[in-house]
Amino acid sequence: MLYLNESKKMKKYTLTQTQIKTLADIANRFVEVEQFEIVEEHTSGIGPTQTIVFEILGKDVKIDNTDVSNW
Repeated sequence: MLYLNESKKMKKYTLTQTQIKTLADIANRFVEVEQFEIVEEHTSGIGPTQTIVFEILGKDVKIDNTDVSNW
């Protein structure tokens, strides 16, 4: 879940254990990638969807990291 506190310009994400493990697995598999972007959207009408985005060999890679177990 993403929260934006206007007074502090802070973003807060709530990740499940599964999402953290998936993110760690991706980082360990793609050690040459220096930065990963977490994109969270609230367009499903049920709960947030999360995508991990990074670039490798000049191409954008997007991996779904949505965990629906707590919806």
